[in-house]
Amino acid sequence: MLSLALFVASACGERERGPSTEARTAAEATTAAGSTLETQPGTTAAEPPATTQPPAPPPAPEPPPPSPPGKEQGPPDLPPPGAPAGGPPPAWIETEIGPTWLAYGGYCWGRTCTDYVRARGCDDGGVPGIPIRPGEVVRIHLAFAPREVVVGVTPGGRAAQLPPRRVVSWPADAPGSLSVSASARPGQGGSNASYAGCLEIVNP
Repeated sequence: MLSLALFVASACGERERGPSTEARTAAEATTAAGSTLETQPGTTAAEPPATTQPPAPPPAPEPPPPSPPGKEQGPPDLPPPGAPAGGPPPAWIETEIGPTWLAYGGYCWGRTCTDYVRARGCDDGGVPGIPIRPGEVVRIHLAFAPREVVVGVTPGGRAAQLPPRRVVSWPADAPGSLSVSASARPGQGGSNASYAGCLEIVNP
């Protein structure tokens, strides 16, 4: 009887102490595996590829200059203004309405130099009126090879240095007294010459 009681007590003690060491180890391994699966899932979302900023677009091209008149015209039918003795050759301006001789301004040509007390303009009776359309581009014709050409309108206009050519294009942006000044290249017979006109805006 004593042996039976000891066996029963031993069995009851085993049940109270809980599962064996092997069982506890297996349970802990299962718990650790589950924790690993929760914190480190088998698949992860791929990170999006790094994006690069597109290159900046090139700057917009500058608008082209206004178109010059169509077919080049010839000089005016009327004779040019009387050239001073030993003075520079005449010059003329070409517009959409037609060509016009320019008046002489100051000059140094050959052995003669002359100048006006003030620039010739629209209030000078000897300066021709030149009808132009709003915003048109005119051509100025010189009879010698220039080294420098400057064109301006007063009042309200602006002076512009143009390419040194016998025929230059210029946007007539305002009415008023036109001044054309040109210095000659060596061997042209003179040093510099200026010409004058009066730009008058007319309706298209």
